[in-house]
Amino acid sequence: MEFTDYLEQLNNDFGKFLVQKYSKRTAYKHTVIVSYFIDFAPFNFGITEIKQITKSMYNSKFWSWHQNKIGDYSKDEVKVAMKKFALFLEQEKDISHLANFVRNKK
Repeated sequence: MEFTDYLEQLNNDFGKFLVQKYSKRTAYKHTVIVSYFIDFAPFNFGITEIKQITKSMYNSKFWSWHQNKIGDYSKDEVKVAMKKFALFLEQEKDISHLANFVRNKK
């Protein structure tokens, strides 16, 4: 399975998870934002596995790309969607790499 196919499957699972807790509209918004990341990261950085994703790639570089290329969601909306996706991966799929990027540091 290609990396983008793998990420898309995780995003599909994320959407199913979200509709159990939120409205379909909210679930859709979050999965669309994650799908933008799926288009962005492998193409722009040539990554082939989740562990290759860096904190700046997941946060600031993606945000900058999103604003320059798409810009349909606010910074806060993108940040929330990406945080929810990372925590979903950690809690539901036992993939903790991305969750380390979104935790609030005190």
